[in-house]
Amino acid sequence: MWYAHEYDEPIGKLLRSYKDDARTSLASKLAPALAAALAEAAIETSPEVICLTPRSRANYKKRGFDPVVKLLSKSGDRPSQPIVSLLSWQRVASDQRSLGQAARARNLVGAMEAKPGSSRVLFVDDVMTTGATALEAIRALCQAGHTVTGVCVLAKRIL
Repeated sequence: MWYAHEYDEPIGKLLRSYKDDARTSLASKLAPALAAALAEAAIETSPEVICLTPRSRANYKKRGFDPVVKLLSKSGDRPSQPIVSLLSWQRVASDQRSLGQAARARNLVGAMEAKPGSSRVLFVDDVMTTGATALEAIRALCQAGHTVTGVCVLAKRIL
């Protein structure tokens, strides 16, 4: 597990402004930290590809951008591994924000599917709160034949 920041109030406020208020100019301030964590994770885990959380259509429609994709595009240090879209939503999951740890896990069980393959994958997301999204991504990727070498996020907070 690699992360750039503990999810505390200052970083939480920045991320909420970035994601919920569409303050996309903040991406250039947040991106270097994610890039540094991603570089460290890639060195230590030797993935063949990088896989992001699948984009939620509803969130994309509301925001007009994908937060993780924008962060990676604003990073001066692009990963050498290709970023591939291996995951997709198999069903719509409820918004996770108001859910506790157990409810988040139940909400996401079976929600993702992955394209079949045998790649060594580093999973990347913006925030890890309970780990439910990462666990579901790992489940789907492994079920499809991939090996998940690690998880990297910008900010980590475990409830």
